[in-house]
Parts: sequence; C-alpha cells; structure tokens
Amino acid sequence: MSGEKKAMELQLQVRQNACEYQSSVSDLYSWEKEIKSKERAMQNAPAPTVQPNSAPVRSHVTKAEETLKKSSNDVGSASGSAASTPTEKQDLPTDAVAQQHKKANDMKDRGNSYVKQSDYERAIETYTEAIEVYPHDPIYFINRALCYLKKEIYDRCVEDCDVAIGLDNLCVKAYYRRMQANESLGNNMEALKDCTTVLAIDPKNYEAKRSLERINERLRKFATKNGPNFSAPRDDFIDILPFDKPAYKRSQKPMRRLPVVDIVSPRPNQSEPKQLHITDEEIDKIFNSNCGPFEEHVPAAPNGTAQFYITWKELSPNQKYHYLKSIEIANLCKILGAGFDPDTFADLLRTLHDFYVPNKEPTTAAVLLEISKNDEFTILAMLMSKEEKKLVAFVMDEIKKFPKNNPALLDKLTKAFNLA
Repeated sequence: MSGEKKAMELQLQVRQNACEYQSSVSDLYSWEKEIKSKERAMQNAPAPTVQPNSAPVRSHVTKAEETLKKSSNDVGSASGSAASTPTEKQDLPTDAVAQQHKKANDMKDRGNSYVKQSDYERAIETYTEAIEVYPHDPIYFINRALCYLKKEIYDRCVEDCDVAIGLDNLCVKAYYRRMQANESLGNNMEALKDCTTVLAIDPKNYEAKRSLERINERLRKFATKNGPNFSAPRDDFIDILPFDKPAYKRSQKPMRRLPVVDIVSPRPNQSEPKQLHITDEEIDKIFNSNCGPFEEHVPAAPNGTAQFYITWKELSPNQKYHYLKSIEIANLCKILGAGFDPDTFADLLRTLHDFYVPNKEPTTAAVLLEISKNDEFTILAMLMSKEEKKLVAFVMDEIKKFPKNNPALLDKLTKAFNLA
C-alpha cells in the first residue's frame, strides 16, 4: 500500500514539474515575441526630423553662448526668479534605511500574494529576501513562520517566532504561531506558556481561549494516562524504612485515641462591642450620593501606532467607539500601521456594528475605506470568519439605507471585502 502511495506521489510531482516547465517556456516565448515586435516597430518607424529652432547638443554649444547663459542665470537668480532654480526629485526618500524598509515592504507584498495562491515555497523565498534587506521588522519573520507552519516545518517556525519576539516582545502573532508549532511538535507545556502569554497581552483573544482549553484537556488526559505527577527525588531526602519490633520489646499498655481539633481562630471576646452591619444597598446609596454618576474616561486621540494599540486593548466597547471617533479619518490607515492584526480588525467591525450603525454615523463608510487601505488588509480579509463577514454585510446594508451615501464608494467597499 505504501509503494502505491509513493508511486502516486511521484506521478503527481512529475505532473506538477511538467506544468511549471510548460508555463515558464510559454512565458519565455511570449516575451521573445514581444521583444521582436518592439524591434520591428522601431526599425519601421520614420527617422525623427530635426527642427530648425531646436536646442543644440551640449558638446556643440560655443563658449560665447556659455558665458551668455551664465550671465543670464546670475541675473535671474539675483532678481529672485523661480524659473532658474533647478528641479529636484523630492519624492525619493533621502534616508538609506527608509529605502531599504520600503524595498523590503514591496517584497513582503509580493510574498503575501504568493500566500494567497498557496505557493508557500516562493513566499518563503520572498520573505527571506525581505529579511536580508531589512532584518529589523518582525512582520517578515511572522509571515515566514506562517509559511513554515503551513508546510509543517515546525522547527523553522519556532525559530522565526523566537526572532520576532526578540524584536517585539508584545507581538501576539509570534506567540500564537509558536504555540501552534509547539502543539504540533508535542511540546504541550511550551504551547501552554505561549497561550497564557497571548491571553496576558490580549485577554479578549477568542482563539487563544479555545486553544488554552484544548491544551489543558490534552495535558489532563496525559496526566491521567501516565499516573500522578510525582516530583523528582532530591539528594537531601532521607528514606525512613519500617522495622519490626520483637514481641517482648513492644509496649504492654493499650493504645488510646487522641482527639484532633482544628482551631480556626480564637473565640471573640464577649466584652467587645458589636460591629455595625450595613447592607449593600445602603453602601450604594452612600457611594452614589457622594460620588455622583460614574463616567468612563475616553483617552485623547493617539499620536502613533504604538500608543493606539496600547490604549485600544484596555478600553471598553463604549470607550472604543468614542476613541475611534476622536481619530481623524485620514490618519486611521497610518495609525493602524503594520501591526494591524485579526483581533483589532474584529474589534473595529464590532464597533461599527454596535455603535456606528445604530447612531447612523455619516463616517461609517469612510472608516471602512481607510481600513481597506492598510497593507495587512488583504490577508485579514482572506482570513475573515463567517461571523465577521456577517458583520460587514450588515454594516454595508445599513449604510445603503443612510440618507446620504456614495454608490461608487459602496461598490469599492463591496469589492474590497469580497461581498460581491
């Protein structure tokens, strides 16, 4: 049976290699045809006509013309003419590190497209190139760890997660994927530690709670199967062995039972005054009359990505609604940044569903649009659960009922969230 399975796997591998070779050859032929057609078009094109008033070549400019040009430039600069100032390329980043980071992000986007196609080999190669260009961003290691996890290369997945945690010790994705890899390797205690760390960072992580229950159940079954978990023997312990006394050395007095009494606390002294008992209702009345109604404090709008995520995880649902409203719509995509994770994505959808739609906020569609502009949105949209898709569909249906809506914007959002 194993021989037939190996033969089938070999045939499947040969077919896959043949298909890849055929596609690469067809791409090469199409590229060759395109180059030949461009070459023929250039050969058949008419020769360019030289206009009589065209500027001469630099090497043919005479010295008199050069001196005249210099003097005119000096006069123009003295008069403050803006036309004589040379144009400079200001779009390119001047920092070399920023250029490397941008190049690595482009490679990461290419790797994300390979992940969508389930081509994990190419995705691993692309993420590796991004790491070689800019090894200071943990997102590249996290994405490569996901590919190793899909290919069941769990040791490599654990190594990448270790590096990502070294770069960012609050990276929830790194702990969660290392937990999955350790769980597949049978390292249940290591997986339990990572799962508890995820819940310590993000207590509302539903998937981590389910994983914690699953790991605890497995450990419980393992402990029941292998017996009690005794501690290891220590060197400073002394074994006390039983010994048998002969009959003539034993005591002749009959044994008597000693009563054992648990003393919890000394009896209260009767002379102490009686304590005053106040009911909970009276305490609530006293507290409310002195303090007034309780109002939740809403933090100020964040200035950066790190401040947003640190504050967001500590807020209640109502606070998240007001906190999200305090952020300018144009800055939302930038504030979400590269750390945009599935949990924050789900929280934003619930906030829109529970607060924006009932209050008929006119910025609901704009918030969805800014969320879809984030670089991590493509993967998050692909990994949306059925519940999250229902939330998005409900929000979109309610936006259509608003008195003022933009049909073009709604079509764009429908395509972005794959609701068509």
